[in-house]
Amino acid sequence: MPFGITLGSGNDLVLWSTNKHVFRLEQREWKGNSEGKSAEAVVVKLKANTSVFWIGYDGDNIAVISNQSNFSTYEKIIRTFPDFVVPKLCEYE
Repeated sequence: MPFGITLGSGNDLVLWSTNKHVFRLEQREWKGNSEGKSAEAVVVKLKANTSVFWIGYDGDNIAVISNQSNFSTYEKIIRTFPDFVVPKLCEYE
């Protein structure tokens, strides 16, 4: 985990999943500031019983996308962390 957090803090993409063959690279057209530009992007195919974890670019958050019951709530997710991790719930409006 410390290595992943270091990479995330360096603005590198850090993703992992509970299943194999979930990630692939594809050409995608971008929206927003890069409207109309085409670039290679990471695409996630979320299959049954799969979780994907992403360490944020500043290295101080983990986004969880899951259809597994053991990651279905914030409380269940934080129970999986080691003791040295101090979770803080951030809600977005």
